[in-house]
Amino acid sequence: MSRISSKHTSPEISVRKALYKLGFRHSLHDKKLPGKPDIVIKQAKTAIFVNGCFWHQHKGCKRQSVPKSNLKYWKRKLRANIEKQKADIRKLKKLGWKIFIVWECEAKKEVVLLRKSIKYMKKSKAFKLAELFCGPGGLSLGAMLSSIKAQNKDSYFIKPVWANDMDEDTCRTYARNIHKGNSANVACAPVETINFEKVPGFDVLAFGFPCNDFSVVGEQKGFNGKYGPLYTYGVKAINIHDSKWFIAENVSGLQSAHS
Repeated sequence: MSRISSKHTSPEISVRKALYKLGFRHSLHDKKLPGKPDIVIKQAKTAIFVNGCFWHQHKGCKRQSVPKSNLKYWKRKLRANIEKQKADIRKLKKLGWKIFIVWECEAKKEVVLLRKSIKYMKKSKAFKLAELFCGPGGLSLGAMLSSIKAQNKDSYFIKPVWANDMDEDTCRTYARNIHKGNSANVACAPVETINFEKVPGFDVLAFGFPCNDFSVVGEQKGFNGKYGPLYTYGVKAINIHDSKWFIAENVSGLQSAHS
């Protein structure tokens, strides 16, 4: 049994696939965290342990049966596993991490796993992010890595759901950086052609529009310039979707344009 791998197991892979379907980006076996959790969702500050039912003695599971031969050894070994994980979990909680345990027997039943995952993740509230003029995804990546815990202990994080740019290479790069290559929610077209009533709903809008016409080092044509009117599409998207908050390009000359 000592040769059984503790990483990249079949149950762990099942959990990863389920999380991917739920739209959660994650990293694996983070050595910087106590216990090196199997899966880490940084934006939700959640550590996931995929426990073998035997090695961590899942109560009520048929897989928890202890070998009758060398019984004292196995009881000592398994108890040590359990106590070590409890200690690691205490340390993680002190650091502000949420803990999610998936058992081997549950991971093989994806429907059960998905239900449990959804129920748990609802405790972490996501702001859905849309982005205009998205570029390769630097802003979205920074947003995904951020999180905050409110006084009521609810956690909030940001989940990119839709983006737009007009350069094909840029759109492909964004999809690869943010959506693991899936370009379904990246609209690659001029912003003027986007029907904002038909895009996925969002809570937050980010738009770093080309600010040449407002910059104090440019001709300062403002909304009369070639790029100045692009700012209005961000305002239009906000009004249609009634976003809770937004992030916009902050450039000298914007507030005083045509004043």
